[in-house]
Amino acid sequence: MGNKAAVMAAVVLLSLTGLAACRGQKGMEAREYPTITICSVHTASAEANQRISEEISRITREKAGCNVKIIGYKMNDYEDELSVLYHSRQMPDAFAAFELDSYERWISMGAVIGINNLLKPYKDNLSSYIRDKEWLIAYLNDEIYGIPSCTSDSKCMGFVFRRDIAETLGIDWRSIKTMDQLHEMLLAVKEHYPDMNIIVPHGGRIIPRMIQDRLGNNIGVLVDKGKDNSVVENFYKSEYFYNLCLQMREWNQQGLFMEKAYLGKEDRQSYLAQGDSFGSFLNLSEISIFNIARYVEYPMAAVQLAPRIADSDSCNMIWCISRDSKNPELAMKVLNLMYTDVEISRLLAYGQEGIDYEFAGAGYVKPADNPDYSPAEQWTSKVWSWPVGVKIEQWQEEDGLLDHVVFWDEPVKDSPALGFLFDVSEVRVEVDACQYIIDKYENALLCGELWPKTGIESFNQELETAGIDRVIAEKQRQLNAFMEKNR
Repeated sequence: MGNKAAVMAAVVLLSLTGLAACRGQKGMEAREYPTITICSVHTASAEANQRISEEISRITREKAGCNVKIIGYKMNDYEDELSVLYHSRQMPDAFAAFELDSYERWISMGAVIGINNLLKPYKDNLSSYIRDKEWLIAYLNDEIYGIPSCTSDSKCMGFVFRRDIAETLGIDWRSIKTMDQLHEMLLAVKEHYPDMNIIVPHGGRIIPRMIQDRLGNNIGVLVDKGKDNSVVENFYKSEYFYNLCLQMREWNQQGLFMEKAYLGKEDRQSYLAQGDSFGSFLNLSEISIFNIARYVEYPMAAVQLAPRIADSDSCNMIWCISRDSKNPELAMKVLNLMYTDVEISRLLAYGQEGIDYEFAGAGYVKPADNPDYSPAEQWTSKVWSWPVGVKIEQWQEEDGLLDHVVFWDEPVKDSPALGFLFDVSEVRVEVDACQYIIDKYENALLCGELWPKTGIESFNQELETAGIDRVIAEKQRQLNAFMEKNR
């Protein structure tokens, strides 16, 4: 009998034994534990979700007095699935608000509860993992509605690619620091691999992060967050955006983008794992490269293309307790354990030892060699999907993976607006109208499908009609007040 079958047989035997014991002992009732449902962006199978939920519940029954049930949805479906649960009043007890504009919207809809009092017993300990400026992101009108995720505070614009191909062509990829230098590498790959998708999208985006501080929703930004400047501007009118779109138009004409990349909805790992794609722009951090290497069998590398600046979007997942939770105190206990308990953090990040991962020397884990579990049955979550405050091992598909990520030799800086959360309530109609227009134009411009001069002109005319100037004025007013208060 294989390990998997043996485990299942043991579970059945224990269940039957327990049932017989319960029936045979008068007056003895098995303790029933409440269940806390946790939801995040991830795509593990229902079987894997149940398996990891049971392992975590073994810990939470002892430490919090409850069971845990994990559910998850793909990035592109996440907001829609949560919206269905919201309207049916069946939202999970705790969930990750993915990106700050979604977080603010859930607050405005009354989907999440304020946690000032619930958080008090845990905040000092959680502050070991979350900086004071990061806590500010979670406040709206002096009430805190969530706990910032702390998996990365220094994302930047970067490009991840097949290292084996670059090295086969003799490309000095470690010297790449600019878009022009990246362009040279991409052209060389295209020449030798004409049928390959040179640049693929990620989750519906072409370039997820550039040089701006999005200030939550990219409708009014600090154009260069590395500068000590607090003037809110229309990013799509900036010289930087225009020149970038011109450059992407040239790249498009040279066949460097996947066909109809602006429509691509899968994550980059799915494209790269197929073997017919070379690379993708990304929000570069140590965690991002580990996540990609975990699911792509080819040797990968990544280069930095813009300064590492910590802004509010760096903490783009905030963990909330929903208005539908029947046990908000228990939900808070579970959230605290998700940040601080080493064993739970490992389970969320990597799954079960011996089934999903095994240790690979000090400080690292690697895929488990377990033939009883197919890839579809294994835990396929990503580290960034979970808070993981406490230090755990890193994923190591190969030795020295971080040696193949080239970061600039300079310190990480803070954006002058780090901690700012935009309250959209006064301009909700204008923001929704602008977002519709951004969705129509931005990706098409950033993968060169539209001619920048006419495309950007039409883009900005429609944004102005939709009310972007009013949004910018309101955002500037709020940012001024935030900076004065937190000076």
